[in-house]
Formats: sequence, C-alpha cells, structure tokens
Amino acid sequence: MASDYDPAGLEDVKSKIFQQIDPVLEEQGFEKARSGSQTPLREFDNSTGFWEGSILSKPPRWLFHLVQNSEGWEARLPDHDRNDRVGYYNLSNRDNVAALASRILPVVKQDGSWVPYEEWEWLGMIFLPEPARGTSGQDINGFAPPNFDLECRGEELNPISVHVYALCDPGSTCSVVPDDLTYEEATNALRELFGVSAAEEEDSSNEE
Repeated sequence: MASDYDPAGLEDVKSKIFQQIDPVLEEQGFEKARSGSQTPLREFDNSTGFWEGSILSKPPRWLFHLVQNSEGWEARLPDHDRNDRVGYYNLSNRDNVAALASRILPVVKQDGSWVPYEEWEWLGMIFLPEPARGTSGQDINGFAPPNFDLECRGEELNPISVHVYALCDPGSTCSVVPDDLTYEEATNALRELFGVSAAEEEDSSNEE
C-alpha cells in the first residue's frame, strides 16, 4: 500500500474548488477545516475494509466500498460500528468553522481482500448553519445515508448541504478489479449513496 499517493494535479483541482468556496465563507466571517489533508494511510484492515487500532477515532479518509451487483456498481458503507465517522478536524481555538472538507477514498476487493484504491479520490464538503466547536482532533460522526444527522461532541450539526466533488478523469479505470470500472461509474455510485444527482451537484458546484 502506498503511504500517501496523490495523483498529479489533484491538489490543483482541490485548490480551484476552494478558490470558489473560501471567498463565500470569508464574506460571512467563516472558514473551512480540512480532514486528512496530508495524513498517510496506516492501520487498515484488509479483511473488513476499514480502519483498525488507534486510527479508528481519527480516520484520515472518509471510506466507502465499491461493490458490483446485477445492475452495476454500488457504493456502500463499510460494515463496521464506526462507519459513521466522516473525518477529524482541528476545531481548537477556532470559533468560525462552518464548512468541513473531507478526502473520500474508495475501497475495492482485490483477490478476496479489501484494498484502498488511492489513485482515485473525491472531495466531500459539508456546510453548516453555524460554526462547529471542538478539540484539535475532533471527530465528526453520525453519517447514516440518506440522512446526514452529523454530530460533534454529542451536539447535532444539522448540515445545510453536503456535496461530492469529482477530482479525477471520468474515463479512468480501476486497475485492481476484474471488470472495467470507470471513475465516472464510481462517482455516480457515490452520489447515489449520498442522495445527490449529477445535475444537482454540477449546479451546486457552480453556486459555491
């Protein structure tokens, strides 16, 4: 497993998205917090397709499983009691964080074992009606699609909206699965899990 694989140009794509989002937040006196921005992958359990050990409380990526069914590819949450955590954030001494950015990573089956597919990634953005407050390593939990009843330190966050931004070439294919799986197919599956259509996501991206 690569320690922290980042496709060429991926950070540039994120930067362009943030260049649209940050000024809107700043105009209202808010800012964003990022989860797992430079955190390498470690303590991953290939049998469950989820984190293990001490990293369970501070997940460096927001994971989802890609599973093939009779109708195509489906995105699912990992079968784990902590699959509701979307990331951890530095909220210490910050009273104006009203947007949470997460690195979303797919997990696929390779020769019977779950493996993170680090060549692909999405940006998840959660917009809040008021700032979230917490610690320097605050986990955000409560994700249960299609609902986003997220919590921070036991308090409901009630997100205004949640968006999934595609970052990679739509036509690129996953090299570790036997049947061709394109990034576009994976994106559609992920957005279906989140309850966001492609058209709505394009519109909301332009608004941000």
